[in-house]
Amino acid sequence: TREPPPHLQYDLIVCRNVVIYFERQAQERLFQVFVDALAPGGVLLLGKVETLFGPARDRLTLVDPRERIYVKPGGQ
Repeated sequence: TREPPPHLQYDLIVCRNVVIYFERQAQERLFQVFVDALAPGGVLLLGKVETLFGPARDRLTLVDPRERIYVKPGGQ
């Protein structure tokens, strides 16, 4: 992505079966954008064949490995 997301904090980002078509470097950048855009306690849903990697992986908690559901720590 060339432009950052609006300065909002999202509770949910759904990106299923899209990231697999990008090159690894673009995937890492996109994952960072997702993490930055999520509010504390926000949820990221990826496709079942997609894997979160790079620095973004250390900033989210995997809560459902089968469904690829991640949560950003800090929510209630």
